[in-house]
Amino acid sequence: MKRKILFVYGGSNSGKSEFAENLACQEEGVRVYLATMDSTADYNQATIARHRENRKDKGFITVECPYFLQEAVPKIKDLGQKKEGTGCTVLLECLSNLLANQMFATEVPDWQHLQDNLESILGIAEHCRKLIVVGNILSEEGKAYSPETVEYIRLLEKHQKEIAKLADEVYEVVAGIPCRVK
Repeated sequence: MKRKILFVYGGSNSGKSEFAENLACQEEGVRVYLATMDSTADYNQATIARHRENRKDKGFITVECPYFLQEAVPKIKDLGQKKEGTGCTVLLECLSNLLANQMFATEVPDWQHLQDNLESILGIAEHCRKLIVVGNILSEEGKAYSPETVEYIRLLEKHQKEIAKLADEVYEVVAGIPCRVK
């Protein structure tokens, strides 16, 4: 079975999440939503509730992995074997939340996640039919950010470039319109 990696990115409220969910829903079988937003943080509750409402009838199994993507690999392997070993479809939502959690949500930030995250993405892809990774466009233009935020944006861009290289298909979503760029 040929496994595919798709990378979907866009700006805030561009429609990228809806497009990625629709891509996942085109697939038969088990659908897994890898949730990277920290569900224990109060400020995330409205966004999490909106995302759950949007996908409630789409047949997703939610697996939370807000800090360590590698923890999802055995879960994906197990879920992918549930239906005649055909693999599952995985939607990783989203890379920017994962990296922000890794860099800022601990008392001692860890800035060295690129290799671990890429290895985990490849490990997940190995155990599913299709992996759809969602990313973001974050702009530094006209903003005075802290050095930590500038480093976060730089690392996110580096992550996303590496994932785009690995991906079979890449889509940028602008104003709800997906544009295939690879």
